[in-house]
Amino acid sequence: MTILILAIAWAAAVPAEEPAPPTSDAVRETVERLADTGRDAARAYAPFRRGAPAERERWSQLGELDDTVGEVATVASTLLRQARHMAGQPGFALDTTRREFRLRLSRADSLVERARAIEARQWDDSLPDEDVEARAVVLRRAREAKQTADRLVAAADDVAYAVHVTEGIGPRSLSLSVVGILVVFVVLTLTSLVVGGIRKLDDDWKLQEEAKAAAALEKEPSIDTTTLLLISAACATVITGRFRVRRVRRLLSPRQKRTPWSAQGRLILQGSHTVGRKT
Repeated sequence: MTILILAIAWAAAVPAEEPAPPTSDAVRETVERLADTGRDAARAYAPFRRGAPAERERWSQLGELDDTVGEVATVASTLLRQARHMAGQPGFALDTTRREFRLRLSRADSLVERARAIEARQWDDSLPDEDVEARAVVLRRAREAKQTADRLVAAADDVAYAVHVTEGIGPRSLSLSVVGILVVFVVLTLTSLVVGGIRKLDDDWKLQEEAKAAAALEKEPSIDTTTLLLISAACATVITGRFRVRRVRRLLSPRQKRTPWSAQGRLILQGSHTVGRKT
């Protein structure tokens, strides 16, 4: 009995070793686990994304969503505990003020408690008998669970930012950002080259058309024999006597725009010189 008392007294006299502070790698792993559980919550919420299912039997999936929110709360609690431990080390410099850090911790703790309450509830607790009303209640609870999980992940990430450990910091994310920027610039460059090439082809085509039009205007006018005979026959029919065709020229180019006024005038002029039919 005396030996047991001495052993207890010695154990009480010897100070217990404090646990080693968590490293940045350990906290980073917790942040990654938190992101994974957040994605699990998003997948569990998928059946309620467009409204609660019509079948009452499928409403039990709300219980799976609530359990997933509880897993988010568990990982978030671990992250908050690690962040507190790191911030409590002597000489540790936060990325924000101590007051702001405490506010972030308080907000995250309140969301953890809310997530625990959602995990502890029963999905079919006091549902209305009417299917429409019950469906609305199930959808409201599903949205509440999803919003709580999202806000808890965001709040825990804010705490992780304060202790310089976040999922978005590191060589992997930096390389992904650089690759993304390079891909964007390459796509923009290719797009500009394609647009420039198409524009150059269009300009060349327009220059060729203008060159052909200019060459056609400068070309010496000519007329084929068939057209000349038809014009001579028309003149002989109208004049009914001796005549000589001195010149044949086109009044308007086919490409020249015609106004309704000039077209109507020519119709009237040509209609007044109709040839009477001989019987």
